[in-house]
Amino acid sequence: DDVEPINFVHQRRNALPLPPRTITKTIDATTLTARFTVTHNWSRSVLTLGTQPPHPMDEPVESYRFTIYDATGTQIRRVKTITASGTGTNTIRDRWIEYTSAEQSADGYTPGPSTLFTVSVEQLGEFGASPRWFKKI
Repeated sequence: DDVEPINFVHQRRNALPLPPRTITKTIDATTLTARFTVTHNWSRSVLTLGTQPPHPMDEPVESYRFTIYDATGTQIRRVKTITASGTGTNTIRDRWIEYTSAEQSADGYTPGPSTLFTVSVEQLGEFGASPRWFKKI
C-alpha cells in the first residue's frame, strides 16, 4: 500500500546536557572585576547514595557559555565561553569567567562593589546546549 510520508524532526531533548544549578558572583574590591562561577552542576550518571556535590558533568568535555545582558535583560552585551577542550582533561578545574570593569563600562554597566548583572549560563554538550540558567545576580 502507498502511504503519505510524515516529516519528523528529532530534537534529542534527552540527549542535551542539564543546566548548571548554582552560579555565584564575586566582585574584587580593588579592580571591580566581577567573577561568575559555576558552583554546583548536574550529572546524569548514577551516584552512590549519600554522594555530596559538586557532581561531574556527564559529557565528554565540560564547557559553559556565559551570556551577559544589559541591565534590562533584553539585549546581549557579551558572550564568554570556557571549555576543557584541548586541555588534556575532560573537566574544567576552575569553572569561572571574569568580567572586567572595562568590559562592564563598555557594556553599559557602572562598575561597583554591588552592581547587579543579568547573566545566563548554559552547559555546552555533545548534542547542543542545556536550558539556560538565567538570573539577575
